[in-house]
Amino acid sequence: MQYNFLKNNSVYVLFAIMAIGIVAMMALPGGITPGVVLLGGINGALYGLTALGLVLIYRSQKIINFAQAQMGALAVAVAVVMVELNHLNYFLALLVGLIVAVVTGAIVHVIVQWRFKNSSRMILTVATLGIAQVIGAMEVGIPYLFSRQPAITISSFSTPFNFKFKLSGILFTGDHVVAVVASAVCLFGLWYFLERTKWGIAFRAYSDSRERTSLLGIRVSRISFLTWTLAAGLSAVAAMAAAPASMGNPPDVTAIAGPTILLAPLAAAIVGRMDRLFTTALAAVLLGIFQEAIFWSYPRSSAVDLGFLVIIFISLLIQPPSVERESANSGSFIDIKSIKAIPSKLANLKEVKLMTASVLVIVCILAVIIPPLAGQSFALPATYGVIYAIMTVSLVLLSGWAGQISLGQSGFAGVGAAIVGMFLAHSHVDLFVTLFISAIVGAIVAVLIGIPALRIPGLFLSVITLAFAIVMDNYILNGTDFPYWNPDFVPATKVFGRFTTSNAVVLYEVSLALLGLLLIFINNLSRSRIKRTLIGIRDNEFSAVSFGISRYKSTISAFALSGALAGVAGGLIIVLQQGSGFAGLDPELSFTI
Repeated sequence: MQYNFLKNNSVYVLFAIMAIGIVAMMALPGGITPGVVLLGGINGALYGLTALGLVLIYRSQKIINFAQAQMGALAVAVAVVMVELNHLNYFLALLVGLIVAVVTGAIVHVIVQWRFKNSSRMILTVATLGIAQVIGAMEVGIPYLFSRQPAITISSFSTPFNFKFKLSGILFTGDHVVAVVASAVCLFGLWYFLERTKWGIAFRAYSDSRERTSLLGIRVSRISFLTWTLAAGLSAVAAMAAAPASMGNPPDVTAIAGPTILLAPLAAAIVGRMDRLFTTALAAVLLGIFQEAIFWSYPRSSAVDLGFLVIIFISLLIQPPSVERESANSGSFIDIKSIKAIPSKLANLKEVKLMTASVLVIVCILAVIIPPLAGQSFALPATYGVIYAIMTVSLVLLSGWAGQISLGQSGFAGVGAAIVGMFLAHSHVDLFVTLFISAIVGAIVAVLIGIPALRIPGLFLSVITLAFAIVMDNYILNGTDFPYWNPDFVPATKVFGRFTTSNAVVLYEVSLALLGLLLIFINNLSRSRIKRTLIGIRDNEFSAVSFGISRYKSTISAFALSGALAGVAGGLIIVLQQGSGFAGLDPELSFTI
């Protein structure tokens, strides 16, 4: 009965948990004042616009668009340049910025339809990471096109409404009022579009079944085009309304919008199960109030990200997957397929064997000999390359074999970095012992983070792993909050009692040896039953289960192995950097991997 209650009322249970959290925040030193609630509600409403864009894209394309925030940030960059450099009208700049965002959404739609129309949803989701980087590069380059300036901050980009008022000690201006009005207009317009227009009804039908919509004679490409442009427009309105209303130091609009800015909208969208628009909007408002309440009592607190991670984790645990909708759309797209092996007759030719062996030997010789000969200046970046290769291998196990998207490899590596740094700085344990411990702890943490994937497989895992990577970077690996885990200085240790790790060449050789051992292990693993079961679950879960394969055991083993390898890589990073100090591992590293 308890499970059925959670299954049927999971959203209400989650909102009850969030309400309890807000009530508990009243016990904070600053409490929850009406001004905090109002400011948090305004910020939450803007989060909601971005979150609604995420939901629209997911409902139509069955992907999580990690370029959602960047499309809005590009509009802000254009609008601010027009106001700050060309001194144009504020409302004209908003209109141009909105047009830029809509055109960007249209271009992304063309790319999706041209190259990724029938691709795996996993591949398309990862492609949005690349799209985000391209849009970010455009955002950085915009000031150079107008003034050759490296950065532009917001100083006069504000609404023409000059009235001000205070509520509970918080100053509100016309910028905040415009943000409220813009959010309300967008929410009403979106409701009217979906409920009262033929294209909105067609979009809802397309979300339920792409094939049935095509059979009814509806142009699905037009619906896809409309979805991308609408999502881009919502993100642009949210970003341009938030820019002048931002409190404190004016932001640099040419800074690329990183993954942190997308965390709150992603949390709201996950609460709404990437499907329910009203639930998503309401969750965004509550999350905004939660965020401002924490900031009101602790202005420098990074625990907000931890709260978002907990909310995402609980949401994925208590919400059952929408089996009907997922099954109706999953057949529309091609699954991930492994690269076909070279035919045995060709692979057994002496010429092919000789060429393969020769290339392998040459690469190994170059990797072993060149860095020591080139010296420290070359060995240092080469060591980073080897460490990133270990992280890449860990991702191959989880994403390539098991089909689970992880954007948290930097977080798993951060766990290993904290373990190795702590032991080397305070206990002077042998390097290889600490790396072994980091592998074990990394495996355990990866399994815990991957628990929701046992119930809701697919793209939702990317959200919780990204949230975990952000929390590790901003909170757990923060030397100010946890100095014992993040020592400023990690002393060099000796390998086999002779070679010191302060020499970059020595650490390079150690890292290269570990990579070689891991590749041998993975090569043997690829010929075992473990890989076959993982690929079987990835390609056809129901067929694999009918052969007696346990999806839970296979998925847990993939998470454990991936987390262990990433933990080792993080341990090597902390030794190479000789400490962490106040800096963690940037979540962008997961995108690179």
